[in-house]
Amino acid sequence: MTGQRESGRRLGERITDTTFWRNEISTELERMLAETNLLQDKRRDLEKAIQDTEGPLHIAQECLYQRENRQGLKYQRYMGFSMMFCILL
Repeated sequence: MTGQRESGRRLGERITDTTFWRNEISTELERMLAETNLLQDKRRDLEKAIQDTEGPLHIAQECLYQRENRQGLKYQRYMGFSMMFCILL
């Protein structure tokens, strides 16, 4: 009979251990799911922030393009003025 009791005790220990690890895994899974949800929220926030910068970026690029065109005209006018000045001398 002692062998049967020993087997029953070991089975009880295995059930206890298995229950403990099942609970540990369940707790870790819940923690990871919560962290994943937070990361997804942050990702959405960052994607929105990127989208929100598209308009100002486009405006800044357009301003630089327009400035470069104006500076090109100033340079052309300056060169034209220099040529006229040389001819007058």
